[in-house]
Amino acid sequence: FHAASLGEFEQGRPLMERLRRRHPEKKILLTFFSPSGYEVRKNYEGADVVCYLPFDTPLNARKFVRLAHPEAAFFIKYEFWRNYIDVLHREGIPIYSVSSIFRDKQIFFRSYGRNYARCLKRITHFYVQNERSRELLAKLGVEAVSVVGDTRFDRVADIRRQARPLPLAGSFAEGRQVLVAGSSWTPDEDILIPYFNGRLEMKLVLAPHVV
Repeated sequence: FHAASLGEFEQGRPLMERLRRRHPEKKILLTFFSPSGYEVRKNYEGADVVCYLPFDTPLNARKFVRLAHPEAAFFIKYEFWRNYIDVLHREGIPIYSVSSIFRDKQIFFRSYGRNYARCLKRITHFYVQNERSRELLAKLGVEAVSVVGDTRFDRVADIRRQARPLPLAGSFAEGRQVLVAGSSWTPDEDILIPYFNGRLEMKLVLAPHVV
């Protein structure tokens, strides 16, 4: 499983954990690109090995695939590493794109993006978030697509079911509504903070992507 960062990991996590329950004999290798994902989840018990994925060069891809010898490869959301996909495809290893989402302005759908679009045709199956993504892939002749929604919702539901009381949060709320903004960026905060400032009945917990 390859995730760019922590958010993509959370999207892949429900699938990893279901795979672990159904096939405990399988080994799971989890790779990251961003330190913000790796540093937080390097001790994740749901995977047998957690590491960075080496930069996407032909040599790195050949060496890493030879070393890992995967039975299948799962790339989460926006992750399309061309050289790795080429090597996996050449070796006959199934490649799945999970919770992927596509938009008209992405390079795959531009006249100058044909080389990038070619790698999409090597994906064994896409599990996309919405119907528009399926339509865009169909324009490229990619038909192995299922619209399944966003696995991040599965993860949120899992967290809700496993939630434990947080006395500190309860005392902070003091009976008021609490607005929680997680992994926010400046454009998000430009909307959230004026909204919050006009509501004395509310408290705010702000966890920016970059503190």
